[in-house]
Amino acid sequence: MANSYVSTGSSSLGGTAGGAGLVQKAYDRLLEFALRAEPLIRSVADKRPAKQAIPGSTVVLQRYVDLSAATTALTEDTDPDAVAMSTPTSVTITLAEYGNSVLVTRALELFSLADVDPAIANIIAFNLADSIDQVAMQHCVLEQT
Repeated sequence: MANSYVSTGSSSLGGTAGGAGLVQKAYDRLLEFALRAEPLIRSVADKRPAKQAIPGSTVVLQRYVDLSAATTALTEDTDPDAVAMSTPTSVTITLAEYGNSVLVTRALELFSLADVDPAIANIIAFNLADSIDQVAMQHCVLEQT
C-alpha cells in the first residue's frame, strides 16, 4: 500500500486537494540536442581556389585531364608512341551566400530555463554545415547527370 505522504494521488501532497500540489515536476536545466546527421559531402568534395588572380563573384577552376590507360605491354626494341596532353577542362563557380539568423529577445535570455546563447551558436553552426552540405550535394548530383 502506498504511503499517503509521498503518493501522487489527488488526496496527497502531489494532488490538487489536501497538499495543494506541493510535489511538482522537476526539469533538467541542461537541454540536449537531438541526434544529428554528420555533414558528409565536404569531407569528400572540398575545393578552394589556390592562386586566385583577382577578387570576383565568379571563380574559374581548371582541371587537367588524365591520359588514357596504357593497356599494352612495352617491349625492349620498340619505343612507345608519344601522346598529346589533353586540353584542361574548366569549372566555373559563381559565389553565393547562404545562411539563417535567429531572433533572440531580452525576455528569452532573462526567463529561459537554460542558457540560450551557447545553444543558439550550436544550432546556427550546425545549420551552416548542413546547408553547405545540401547545396554541395545538389551541385555534385547535377554534375553527374
